[in-house]
Amino acid sequence: MEFEDRLGRFLRAVDAFGLVDPLVEPLATMLHASPPEPRENSWAGWAGWYAQATLQLEKITRVIYESLYEQFASPSIDPGAVQAAYGSLLSHLGIGVSSHWVFATTNYDVIGDYAIQALGGTADDGTIDSRGAGAERSFRVEGLLDGMPQKIPLLHLHGRVGWLIRRGGAAYAADNLVMYDHAAGVPVVVLPDPEKDPGRDQIINTLWGEFRRALKRAKRVFVLGHSLNDQPLVAALAAEVAPSALAVAVLASELDPTQPAAEAGPVCEQLEQALPGAHRVVMRF
Repeated sequence: MEFEDRLGRFLRAVDAFGLVDPLVEPLATMLHASPPEPRENSWAGWAGWYAQATLQLEKITRVIYESLYEQFASPSIDPGAVQAAYGSLLSHLGIGVSSHWVFATTNYDVIGDYAIQALGGTADDGTIDSRGAGAERSFRVEGLLDGMPQKIPLLHLHGRVGWLIRRGGAAYAADNLVMYDHAAGVPVVVLPDPEKDPGRDQIINTLWGEFRRALKRAKRVFVLGHSLNDQPLVAALAAEVAPSALAVAVLASELDPTQPAAEAGPVCEQLEQALPGAHRVVMRF
């Protein structure tokens, strides 16, 4: 949670810095401020300083994207364990691949995609083939819920690896992209930040619209493996789901599986404050 808080503050500062370009020179004139000394004549004046600072922030942001792909583009998973774990979970929930259900995730990886496929289902994440058998796909995220039960809507609420927007172009999805290349475009993701704004990106915003529609229609909502350190998510659950229809998994202690683990404290506090009345399911998954 501390990591998400710090990264969120940094990213919001980067966004704000990108908006002050027209103000730098007028403020410097008004305040009679001299620009810093240039390094090795690489820039001059406040405009040059601002350009260099912007370039450095872009490099840092690029490293964040590269790290994201290193962590999530090729996750080390045991396919058999994934199939067994999700199969057991869905069986306990009374859900089959032909049931009317929606899989929503805030993870950037494709483990959920793989699990549905391994269990014999067909996941629809809102991308379609735009070139027949080509590697790139285009987006069609509106109305994802309408494909049930033939397809299982898979809502990547924070985007995912392989989703990109070309600079000055359209968004596209690329399969088997295991490393981030900034020349390929800007990732369609919502980076960690408790105060994130999913509405800033059109595709993500549309997915959240489908998510809220699913919450309104759902007879049961089960939240698994989430810290609830996400204001938009908690707000959507509180607004759209009756407490009696909401269950949230809380990590169980290894010593006593009937009791929450010590590290589950923040989730329990969030439940008490924001989602009172929701059912707690103490478990390890």
